[in-house]
Amino acid sequence: MKVIVFLTEPASYAIDLIEKVYMPNNIEFKFLRSYSYSKPKISESFNDNLFINKLSIIRRFKSIKKDYLENDIILFSGYSSFSFIILWLIHTFSNVKKPICIISDTPLKIPANPIKLFIKKMYLNYLFKNIYMNGFAGGTNSHKELFRYYGMSSDRIHFLPMVVDVNQFNFPSLRKRSEVFSFLYVGRFIKLKQIELIINEFLLKFENNNSVQLILIGDGKIHMNLKKIYSVHKNILFKGRLTSIELKNEFKLSHVFVMASNNENWGLVINEAMSSSLAILSNKGIGANYDLIINKQTGLIFDSTIKGDLSNKMYTLYKNKEQYQFLSKNAYNLMHKYWNFNLYTKQLIHSLSKILKH
Repeated sequence: MKVIVFLTEPASYAIDLIEKVYMPNNIEFKFLRSYSYSKPKISESFNDNLFINKLSIIRRFKSIKKDYLENDIILFSGYSSFSFIILWLIHTFSNVKKPICIISDTPLKIPANPIKLFIKKMYLNYLFKNIYMNGFAGGTNSHKELFRYYGMSSDRIHFLPMVVDVNQFNFPSLRKRSEVFSFLYVGRFIKLKQIELIINEFLLKFENNNSVQLILIGDGKIHMNLKKIYSVHKNILFKGRLTSIELKNEFKLSHVFVMASNNENWGLVINEAMSSSLAILSNKGIGANYDLIINKQTGLIFDSTIKGDLSNKMYTLYKNKEQYQFLSKNAYNLMHKYWNFNLYTKQLIHSLSKILKH
């Protein structure tokens, strides 16, 4: 069985998958683009031919066609890129059809705009009803529903979990942490992430409490402005963008991870935080909630549209140490005993075998 996977970018997540899953199973790989926010210089480590965006349109077409003809199954991240359109045209006019598997971390979100909904439904219905098209959903609920809603039959929808290398964040729950109880945010500083909301909710309960701190890690458009406004509070720390080693140390020392995005397909940083045995506070619309938090007793879900909801849950975890430790232990165990590369490899091999058999 010859398989090739087209990954979006050389992000840390993708590099780990290549090293721990794809290469050991003889799966070839290429990237749709060469730049990654998490690893901006990593493209220098790979041959330019592995980056589709560095090829001219003619060379791109020839490269994708060659990969299509030489492999038994093609895995592809997403369905909206120009490179995917090229792949689909090659598939359409090929005499020998190959299975195409769309890897998606996107949960079902029906567009409110009727024109956008009509166009999306027409396009995805056309793709997903094709018998050679398979869906690889990052989660078990809404991520699968995306494929079903747009016409893919259930037998062609497969579960392929969104995972990280948990051994890089192997910090058990019963360990020495910072003596100050720490809430942690890691990510880009953009409006989507609602970082100012996290800050204001934190201040509602802990403005003058030096035994609690909020640590904010990352950079972006609104970083300097937020730092200028809120760094006057001694228990709010802006640490900027950190190296991998520095970031892991923050996971090691912190207690609770907070994600307040109002539109997040998954949120892999939640996986990293849970692998480090941090309890999670996650906004209601985040894609990882169903598989990693709801009914898993690893964290609490809050509603960012309700003022004080996050603040109250922050206070609950700070005051109720037994509940916090219970969630922390469960988070660590879920990641290290189940939701990891072993699960990913098992699901991938099972799905590929099933697709070839059909």
